[in-house]
Amino acid sequence: HMKKILLIGIAGLLMVGCVSPATQMIDNKFLDAQVTQPEVAGIWTTAAAGGLSTIKLNQDGTGVMCEDNGHSVNVYQLRNSGGLIYAQNGMALKKITINNQILNVKTTFSAFNVDMKYRADNELKLATPRCAKEIN
Repeated sequence: HMKKILLIGIAGLLMVGCVSPATQMIDNKFLDAQVTQPEVAGIWTTAAAGGLSTIKLNQDGTGVMCEDNGHSVNVYQLRNSGGLIYAQNGMALKKITINNQILNVKTTFSAFNVDMKYRADNELKLATPRCAKEIN
């Protein structure tokens, strides 16, 4: 019986180190994020999680993220803040590379760091028609 309690305790300790999306959503820093000018303003699109995701960053540090999985379209406000891009749903994206060609961000879904490589899409040729409408 003691062994079982010990294992639960260790499992609990291991979980503490991980930032889960649930934690990020509860600890939503979107409204507190200091908006800063991004290194580059533009539009980028990537294929992610069974759909397409498009990010638009404006020169003033505000922006929009649109995700279209073919069934539903989710649109989130974005705030560029230093090395991070905060989404209104509580998600934080860490910028690895940002330039006119690519936007490479890292995010934490459950315990996994997901690398997302967005490609330049200023003409919205890669974005889905519904996201192109939302972003323009």
